[in-house]
Order: sequence, then structure tokens, then C-alpha cells
Amino acid sequence: MEFDISDQVAARRRKLEELRRRGIDPYPNDFTPSDLAASIQERYSGWAREDFERRSEEACVAGRVVGLRDFGRAAFCHLQ
Repeated sequence: MEFDISDQVAARRRKLEELRRRGIDPYPNDFTPSDLAASIQERYSGWAREDFERRSEEACVAGRVVGLRDFGRAAFCHLQ
């Protein structure tokens, strides 16, 4: 028996609404970012290349990676 895509979508939506009706978050997430992209940009805007090479900094931001460019020693990602 073959299902139409719309049948599958309708079934998934029913299951999603049932979870929500029962008070269950269908997309649980315990991630908490420690930084915002704007604050990181502001914090490091005056840094020179040497500053980055001498120090190791970490940041934790939330977003969806929509682009990634890897150049060996450096990588750049576009967060949305």
C-alpha cells in the first residue's frame, strides 16, 4: 500500500498536535548560548591577526549553519 506525501504530512501533524496537547515539547532543547553574535563581533572587532594567534577564545552561540567555508587553518561559517 502506497501513501501519498500529504497523508504522511497529515499523520505527522496529528502526532505533533497530540504531543502538544499532552504538554510534551516535541522539539526539546537544553542548549543555552552564552554569547550573542553581535556581542562577539563587538568584542573582537579591534583585534589584529596576531591577537587571535596568541590567544584561544571560545564562544557559544545559537543558530543554524547555512554556509561553511574551510580554508585549512581557518574556517568561516554563516549562521542564520
